Amino acid sequence: MIDMNHKYQTRDGRAVRILATGMRGLFSVAGIITETDDSQHIYSWMEDGKSDIPANVVWNRSSDLIPVPTKHEAWAVIDIDAVSPFPCGINSFFFKTYEQARAYIPLEDQRVAHVTWED
Repeated sequence: MIDMNHKYQTRDGRAVRILATGMRGLFSVAGIITETDDSQHIYSWMEDGKSDIPANVVWNRSSDLIPVPTKHEAWAVIDIDAVSPFPCGINSFFFKTYEQARAYIPLEDQRVAHVTWED
């Protein structure tokens, strides 16, 4: 179910602004897609965000709606332990700032790394 309070994009990364949900008919979600050339057009989707009926194999599903990924970043204190079977050692900790990570380092064989990820 598409939620008006969440941000969405197309499967191929184009920006989408949802205008309405719960419209009558098979394609019950309406929105505006912004193309890579900055042009815009109105588009409609099924309530689950699919851009076409599954039996129709003509479309490649690039216009399906997916949630915009949330970006995260942290600073990791990594235990550089040559004896450990794990590449980053078994004792790795995450902090919001570089300063917090540096202040935590109690051992000589620990380093700080900047880590980013999306979910």
